[in-house]
Amino acid sequence: MEGGKTVKGLLADFRFALRMFRKNPKFVLVALFSLALGIGINSIIFGLVDALILRPFPFKEPDRVVRLSINDGRGNLRGGFCYDDYLELGKYARTLADVTASQRGGVAIRNEGGVEIFLAQEVSAGYFSLLTVRPRLGRFFSPDDANKSVLVIGHSVWATRFGSDPGVIGRRVSLYDRDATIIGVAPQEFTGTERIITSDFWQPLESSTNWNDVNRRRHPGLDIQARLAPGVTLEQCRAEMAALSHLLTVRPQKGVGQPKITIIPESDYTGIGEGGAEGKRLAYILMVLTGIVLLIACLNVSALFFAKFEERRREIAIRFALGAGRGRLIRLLMIESLMLALAGAGLCLVISFWVIDGTRLFIPSLPFSLDPGFRMDFRVAGFTLLISVLSMLVFGLAPTLRCSKIDLTPVMKGDTVRTSTSRLWLRSGVIVGQLAVSLVLLITSSILVLGFLRGLKADVGFEKKDMLLITLDSGGSKETMLSHSRQLVENIQSLPGAKGVTWAKAAPLALSGTGARQSVYFSADEPTDQANQIRSNVVASDYFRLMGIRIIQGREFSEQDTASSRKVVVISQAMAARFWPGRSAIGRTIHIGESRVASEIVGIAADVMSQGMRVKPEAYLYLAGDQNPCREFTLMVDGISSSGQLAEEIRKMVRTVTPRAVIIQTTSLKDNLRFALLPNQIAAGVFGSFGVLALILATIGLYGVVSLTIKQRTAEIGIRLALGAQPGQILILTMRRGGFLALLGSVIGVAIALPIPSGLAGDFYGTQSATVPAYLLCVGLLLGVILMANFVPAFRASRMAPIRALRYE
Repeated sequence: MEGGKTVKGLLADFRFALRMFRKNPKFVLVALFSLALGIGINSIIFGLVDALILRPFPFKEPDRVVRLSINDGRGNLRGGFCYDDYLELGKYARTLADVTASQRGGVAIRNEGGVEIFLAQEVSAGYFSLLTVRPRLGRFFSPDDANKSVLVIGHSVWATRFGSDPGVIGRRVSLYDRDATIIGVAPQEFTGTERIITSDFWQPLESSTNWNDVNRRRHPGLDIQARLAPGVTLEQCRAEMAALSHLLTVRPQKGVGQPKITIIPESDYTGIGEGGAEGKRLAYILMVLTGIVLLIACLNVSALFFAKFEERRREIAIRFALGAGRGRLIRLLMIESLMLALAGAGLCLVISFWVIDGTRLFIPSLPFSLDPGFRMDFRVAGFTLLISVLSMLVFGLAPTLRCSKIDLTPVMKGDTVRTSTSRLWLRSGVIVGQLAVSLVLLITSSILVLGFLRGLKADVGFEKKDMLLITLDSGGSKETMLSHSRQLVENIQSLPGAKGVTWAKAAPLALSGTGARQSVYFSADEPTDQANQIRSNVVASDYFRLMGIRIIQGREFSEQDTASSRKVVVISQAMAARFWPGRSAIGRTIHIGESRVASEIVGIAADVMSQGMRVKPEAYLYLAGDQNPCREFTLMVDGISSSGQLAEEIRKMVRTVTPRAVIIQTTSLKDNLRFALLPNQIAAGVFGSFGVLALILATIGLYGVVSLTIKQRTAEIGIRLALGAQPGQILILTMRRGGFLALLGSVIGVAIALPIPSGLAGDFYGTQSATVPAYLLCVGLLLGVILMANFVPAFRASRMAPIRALRYE
């Protein structure tokens, strides 16, 4: 019986709460809007952080899986082991089991319509043994597949390209350089062991490249993962890896310490920053920011509930007088809070679905698919429900407890109960804090935007032209590539609008990389362990002229630098300053590669920001294109954009001249620059969104405080108007408090934001210089919005009829 009464009582409370909401639609809309913003932004950011950083990969014994990285001797962590490193570690490491290697690569599948590009992971035979996933169809790789041309395809490729055909196992597909047999289909939930970048295919590492080639075996590009051997601790493994670091193919450079193998637990790896550490720091910052926004929303709704409950004092007093207990009243008021919180959570879920679709619009056009992995799953829904309940406790509990302690006598007599001065100052303090936080976030966003704009105008060492970039694999021998590239350059130059054509192995700021490292020796008999690893690029003879890269000393390449002539190189200004300070490098001979090919330095080029906007130009080496043909290269056409009819005509021309060529990517030089500044764009969008949300919530809060203050001073305003006060005077009087709060919040916000530029300088380009315009712009925006919110209730008060004001109480 008691249970039935409780259920009936709860249902009655729910019905009463609904009636109260229908009677107060403005209050409900404002509260819902505040909560939906606060809860929604927390759910969205948690979903992204969970997908990109927190959600574990499906490893067996994930707490014992580790990733290996290399400390290059300067304190920088990087991946990029050589194939020989992988073999040596598998042979000598006693603290590691199931040592596996993988690297990303492209797969081009031919069909009647041309070529489709997919992203693949080239993996060693034991790769799938680390995982708990099972194939959807067929099987995964075995040791016997190491040198076979076989593929495991992703579920999405199986569904879209092969129509979910269960008979796909055993089918032969034509790749750009060979045929391969499909032996398995991965399950739908598995897209690889990298964040954001999803894999469409997996193929055996050894079968994808000629690993018998000495230079290829020593090319750093492999990621290595392993499982700790039974009974081995992480500290024991780290000690052994330090002892085995001498096995690394990468040798110490002059003046730099010995590279060391570093162990990173899989649970600490995020794929963002050095060793993945920056990812968690970014996650913590984002979660703190979203928590602040949610707290602001809860404080605003709490203030609304205080004001609303004070209007209901007479109703509450009557309930007490009729015998309602304190617990019964608390239950009623908390149900109202809970219903509001759950309604806000439901609204935020709808918003989240829109945001999920919207995030795809910000993903740049790439030759492979990017997937942030944000899904509205049980983890995100559970988190949303949790913070909804917590927010309900934050904004609903304090007003409820206070109203349950109401003094019946003055209320039943009809006396007006005014908000205490201390509570009004507390609310004002909350508003000041909200305004300060809003201003800090807005200033941070504006600094990042200004940094992005500075980056677009920065001197990057080359001319930022409207230049079409077509990256392709010629599909033939290196010698054939030279003849094809010459023919392509001649044909493209005849097109209207083409101001010039050249080619290079890698364009500046290219997504595919900034140039492989070459072993460089300064004398033929120099010990192997004294090799310097220098980034390099292979460029055509007119590359420097067309790109606008200044030759500071010596000359650029010419058509006389052929395969039969003496090997020549052009070095960067940073390389000349590092190895020949105060001396001329022109005419000196260096020895390149494991075969130590003697090459003469014929020119010194100005430094170029080829590795990113935040990376200081380092030693760089340019190799003559006619002397170092490469199968994969980028055509660079000046005066033609990456979209339009001419770009398509050039792509057709490429397919005609090189029938076996695979066009990997079509982009532009300006796109490369924008992609290099993408961190600024993303961070500016995130901080700007938070700032705007916080400003909206602070505006709502200030509006509520000013309205409540005016309501309590209604009689005073009526007396002033009756005694002859002008509307303008009343307007100034009532706006004074809001204006003071806005100014105080601005001063505090600017003080907090002063060290922001120096804090951002290490991670974002262009944020370290003077940002006075950013501060002034944001302060002006905040004051304008807040004063407008202050003006609305103040203007209504100044137009109030005196007789109405005098009758208020």
